[in-house]
Amino acid sequence: MIPMQPRYAIYFAPAPTSALWQLGSAWLGRDAATGEVPPRPAVPGVSVTQADTLTIPPRQYGFHATLKAPFRLRDGASAGDLEAAAARFAATRAPFAVRLGVDDLNGFLALRPRCASRELQDLADGCVREFEPFRALLDVGERTRRHQNGLSPEEERNVTEWGYPYVFEQYRFHMTLTKRLKPEVCETLEPALDSLFRPLLDEPVMIASICLFHQADRTRDFWLVRRFPFA
Repeated sequence: MIPMQPRYAIYFAPAPTSALWQLGSAWLGRDAATGEVPPRPAVPGVSVTQADTLTIPPRQYGFHATLKAPFRLRDGASAGDLEAAAARFAATRAPFAVRLGVDDLNGFLALRPRCASRELQDLADGCVREFEPFRALLDVGERTRRHQNGLSPEEERNVTEWGYPYVFEQYRFHMTLTKRLKPEVCETLEPALDSLFRPLLDEPVMIASICLFHQADRTRDFWLVRRFPFA
């Protein structure tokens, strides 16, 4: 494992000036664009201390949906090269809209599409392929972490080929809101978070850019470093 080597990721993130970004960041307890710690929104039945505990894992990554999972740069690749490739890729894409809602994804509460979106799947598939040349091969520690979660044979093959199990047919767009929860906690919290986010989700969410996130090393937070608008 190479803990001190930086990692990059290609994510979707709402515009930092949008109400959705501000609410999502406030719920997680960190704005990944500014570093600010916004006031926690009031959620009935959930104390500030409880909310802080529920959001520890997703807080490190910031409010986002994964398109190309975190990776180290391969030898010979630079952050500048990656940014240039992201700008070229974004210039070939057109904005589109999706409708999101709070949903249970294998015990994690997240914002998920209310119906299947071919455009969203195509975007994720394209990001996986386009930025693969920049990804360093998994080291021993990374392979161990990726393979220890009871993956299906197809997901195991994805780890070997793409460094991440949940790509292509296994991809599920999600903007994570909590750590993995016990079923009874999930059942109670889901309607509370639905009430919190629903006023912002009555209208579709525009997917109009991709974002480059950076993590200095595995012990640090991810930061939104640059946004690449679609054509």
